[in-house]
Amino acid sequence: MKLSRREILTLGIAAGVSGAMANAEEDEVGKGGAMPKVESPAVPLVLCTDLYHPHVDPDDHWDLATAYALAKQGRVDLKAVVIDYPPLQGDPAIAAVAQMNHITGLSVPLAVGTKRKFTGSSETRAPGDQRDLHAAGLILRVLEESAEPVVIVITGSARDIAWAARRRPKLFAEKCRAVYLNAGMGTTDPAKGGNGDYNTLLDVAAFRAMFELPCTLYWLPVLETFINNTFQYEQFGTLWTFKQSEILSALAPEVQNYFLYMFRKNTAGRWLRCLQEPPDQEYLDEVGTWTRGMWCTAGFLHLAGLKVLADGSVVGLAEERDAIYSFEPVTVGLCENGVGEWHKNVDSNSRFIYENHDLEHLCSAMTRALRTILKVL
Repeated sequence: MKLSRREILTLGIAAGVSGAMANAEEDEVGKGGAMPKVESPAVPLVLCTDLYHPHVDPDDHWDLATAYALAKQGRVDLKAVVIDYPPLQGDPAIAAVAQMNHITGLSVPLAVGTKRKFTGSSETRAPGDQRDLHAAGLILRVLEESAEPVVIVITGSARDIAWAARRRPKLFAEKCRAVYLNAGMGTTDPAKGGNGDYNTLLDVAAFRAMFELPCTLYWLPVLETFINNTFQYEQFGTLWTFKQSEILSALAPEVQNYFLYMFRKNTAGRWLRCLQEPPDQEYLDEVGTWTRGMWCTAGFLHLAGLKVLADGSVVGLAEERDAIYSFEPVTVGLCENGVGEWHKNVDSNSRFIYENHDLEHLCSAMTRALRTILKVL
């Protein structure tokens, strides 16, 4: 079963949003409206994303903004952005990275990934010309040059990470602190969806290779089950939703224009000047009514040493208060098309799965948390 994120967003997600907005009018100065102090060195980060213009799914632009917001706070050191070679439509959204660099004052380099699928064989180089090695080379250079082990977040295809790890497995073992894999289904039952989500199907062999990496892996399945074109928030699925106005209304004009530029699919050029103009309030109001599905936010927070409480407060991982989700140790068995089976294993220290603990407050808490994070931009 092929399940794309775009398809999910057309399946009546709005029905689950009303509960997420319970705290929408609360004063942001109160609980959940402030970030904890930065008390640890910035975590070196590489973001691998299917970020396109025209967009395939706007969640990737929200995730990019999240990474930059954490970088601006000094919680992460964003070393590079790798954009997947587009499989369907659009071009790599290079302008979005340039816009975020301008908004934050950072100078994060980027590379466009290879269009060659990962073969899973013993070869160490992607076939084709030098361009096919560009993204993998950037990833390896970041690992090699970083003084501290690097975290990698995958919000699209795992292809370029798979090629990089195949070329330099010892470097990954020594310098990759962890990979956060936002792909796959929380069930291994084919009747409930199996490995049929969009990110997995972009490159199944590369997805499978992530579970064989010589480093820690945090696995964030996008959903647990998907039957008869319906879904629900479940224990082992990261999906949460929000009404865009509840976050867009709290952002700075430049950041609002970053999102408006993305939503206008036919936009050409003027990626810088458009940031400096007053936002188009009529269009901002329109896109604010749309529902947004998100999958990757929890991973960004976790790698930055943060977690979310039921009221939307963002606190440090060391806080002795229960978060609405956790990462639980697991043992994973592989099959040809990805994950064949998995089970919890308290003795595992290198493979973890995302698990929800408070589905009732998931959407409202994550909405407030993301608003708090992005307000720093």
